[in-house]
Amino acid sequence: MDDEKLTPHERIVRQIMRAFPVPAWTQGQVDLWAEMLEDLDPITLTRAAHDWITSRRERPAIADIRKAVAELQHQNLAGGKLFLPVDEAWAYVNRSFGTVGRYREFPDEHPLVKRAVDAMGWREMCASDNVDVVRGQFRKLYGELLTRALSESASSEGAIMPTPSPGPALPDRRPSKQIEATRG
Repeated sequence: MDDEKLTPHERIVRQIMRAFPVPAWTQGQVDLWAEMLEDLDPITLTRAAHDWITSRRERPAIADIRKAVAELQHQNLAGGKLFLPVDEAWAYVNRSFGTVGRYREFPDEHPLVKRAVDAMGWREMCASDNVDVVRGQFRKLYGELLTRALSESASSEGAIMPTPSPGPALPDRRPSKQIEATRG
């Protein structure tokens, strides 16, 4: 098939095939790859595939490419970071000790950071005399939450496709065909 007739996702699969030809690809594998990647943003998918091809020697699995796309998108989603890396998350919490204090609620600017802080208890974190222990506990908990969040978004269909939301669906106010049939 000519590359001009391929969808962007099929073209990316072909690039991966050319970069990692051994073991040989079957048409079924090519079709499966294209199907499993079709819900991903083609621009980010292209970057993830390029990064993999230029930095790895082993052929990726579909899950590897999906995870790479998720990581790229979560690094900078819509101009702001959805998931902060562990060190940045701790720096944000550490700054909040002085700016928020123990008597106000921890801000929800970064939902995953807030989830980790809520699990540990914001007031307890502020009251602790041993910041090193709090830092270690936070880094461990946040790291686990971050790994799980990235894994879930990489494996969920369409979860990381950056499409604008059309808003809530309006109820269908048209009479159903079954009702119309009973009227006539």
